[in-house]
Amino acid sequence: MAGLERYGAPLIAVDFGTATTFDIVNARREYMGGIIVPGLKIGAEALFQRASRLPRVEIAPPERLVGRSTVQAMQSGLFYGYVGQVDGILARLLVDYPDSHVVATGGLAG
Repeated sequence: MAGLERYGAPLIAVDFGTATTFDIVNARREYMGGIIVPGLKIGAEALFQRASRLPRVEIAPPERLVGRSTVQAMQSGLFYGYVGQVDGILARLLVDYPDSHVVATGGLAG
């Protein structure tokens, strides 16, 4: 609601929390539905828990695209994989809902 009040419709609100959600409101201010994907921290924790030799890493933008250590490679994969997922979903949504305002919210929005 805050996004609609501040930016108007159509609107795509992306909430970066435990899960990442995309909520779509059309130009008539009707809620069209949403998309839910695992959040960035869930992905990082899954790598640590399910891949026996991978360490827990800080979620941070990597210094370079190609990591030269396991930690750097994981940080790059987590960061750019997640950015690519969000960018890809938004690109597809904007085909169906052109001229939408895109608003980021939630703990990892920064």
